[in-house]
Amino acid sequence: MANRVATLVRNANIEGIGWRRGNLVKSKNGRYKPGFMMYNGQEYAAPNGSYQIRHYSTDGKAVYTSVGDDLDKAEAALNRLLDTMQLKLLNAKLGVKLPEPEKAKKTLLQYKEP
Repeated sequence: MANRVATLVRNANIEGIGWRRGNLVKSKNGRYKPGFMMYNGQEYAAPNGSYQIRHYSTDGKAVYTSVGDDLDKAEAALNRLLDTMQLKLLNAKLGVKLPEPEKAKKTLLQYKEP
């Protein structure tokens, strides 16, 4: 069965430690605190970094996809990925095969350009 887990992490430069990945910090109202991350059980301010989506490939290796520094856009990208994973899982369970999207055809000018 395919992996259905994806999480949002922060990849940032922590002063005195270096570049690290860490889980996001939730505030009391349940939202994530922008620019903060957990590393080794401690909360660090991480203003210079980016958000990444971590999920695992079929062979069990972690795959990180950078989604920028805007928390709202990163959460939206995570939700889209989770919805896509759920759709693929349901299609596999039901035996539904969707047609592959057609690739965009190149024009003659695009073939001419080096």
